[in-house]
Amino acid sequence: MTLLMEKDILSEEESRFYIAETILAVESVHKLNYIHRDLKPDNLLIGRDGHVKLSDFGLCKHVEIRPGRSNQERVNENLRRDNVGTADNGNPNNMNRNLYNKRVEYKRSRKLAYSTVGTPDYIAPEVFGQAGYTETVDWWSVGAILFEMLVGYPPFFSDEPSVTCQKILHWRKTLSVPTEVNLSPNAVDILKCFMCDADDRLGANGVDEIKAHPFFRGVDWAGLRDEESKYKPSAQGEEDCTRFDRFEEEEPWLPAEDAKRSRKQRKDINFVGYTYKADVEEQKSKLVQALQETLNTEFPGSSDVAQEEGPKPM
Repeated sequence: MTLLMEKDILSEEESRFYIAETILAVESVHKLNYIHRDLKPDNLLIGRDGHVKLSDFGLCKHVEIRPGRSNQERVNENLRRDNVGTADNGNPNNMNRNLYNKRVEYKRSRKLAYSTVGTPDYIAPEVFGQAGYTETVDWWSVGAILFEMLVGYPPFFSDEPSVTCQKILHWRKTLSVPTEVNLSPNAVDILKCFMCDADDRLGANGVDEIKAHPFFRGVDWAGLRDEESKYKPSAQGEEDCTRFDRFEEEEPWLPAEDAKRSRKQRKDINFVGYTYKADVEEQKSKLVQALQETLNTEFPGSSDVAQEEGPKPM
């Protein structure tokens, strides 16, 4: 993203290099049966060697990825493979219809992702729908990133995220590659092949059909990481963070008394803002129990009083 802000647009040659490496990164994610779901320029890092590294896997969704079939075909194949609904000679009509439908729905929910996630500028339209989606949403995002590299802005850009979403949903009317940027026919074609219906999208039949597109003619996919990058960021060392934005770390807002108590209780920096400690609660319970036992020993017959008027939890 910083490079794009500095250069406004990239040449087709530069864009081809970065998108090709992005495709290899996404391919590796898909081979692990994950959908990245948040591909955007901000999550594409450039190492000091000038090569791309994919980052931010917080929105990844684990699914079973088997390209080349429609969503429903994949669901049906899962049902057949797992022998769901094969009782009574395999006729689902002989099963309890509600049970069968629930099983289908359950299998589909495991197969497809449903939650609306991602950055609006690069999100695929099917993510907004109810029919589910597959790993091809990542290829839509790759197309949107390539569009921004070549044109200088995202394809459905708007000041209002809601308007961006509407544009994406009506992409057939709103997607337009400006002629004034003078892109090659292959560049225009691959943009339209990425940002289209899921079943027709480039990559629906596997990553090889993406690599075979004429836009990538001449790309050495096996040796891409060994090529000399045309751009290398200046870096003083492996831990140089000068090209990263700096943000002041802030404590979560709490009322004054709660904040004071929270600072005293919080010792585990892995759970900032989370003040409940199981061991502390256990210590409280043991203390209350010990005090009640002391009362019972020193004042026999006072157990009822201890329960009703004894020490209160701390």
